[in-house]
Amino acid sequence: MSVHASHHGIAYEIEEIGEAQWRWSFAPPIGPRRTGRVRGRFEWAITVANRAIEIWHLMNPAVQSRAAKEIAMATYEPAGDGQRNGAVRKRSRLKTTIEGGEHWTKPDKETGQFMDQKDEENFKGVRREHR
Repeated sequence: MSVHASHHGIAYEIEEIGEAQWRWSFAPPIGPRRTGRVRGRFEWAITVANRAIEIWHLMNPAVQSRAAKEIAMATYEPAGDGQRNGAVRKRSRLKTTIEGGEHWTKPDKETGQFMDQKDEENFKGVRREHR
């Protein structure tokens, strides 16, 4: 059995060389082809090949493939883009029972009047008030 796949933009191959014995190999963008052997389950061979590619990327940060650069880091959009980062300040929510059904209620911090209610989902990013 032989399998061809890719990880972080680098194609690799895993082939069975005996009972529960596997050979993995990949050709990085620079340098010689890397190979290794694994004993055990096929899933373990996939994990070892993927880790070998990740280690190669760590040792060669300046020569990462384009696909690896695209998925390397998740970033937040700049401040002021209209989206909230973190919790909502000066707001709370509590679970209330009205007419036999449970609802999430958002009270006004200054007056204590109920501002809004939701039946199913709670208010995201708003701290929970226990009464």
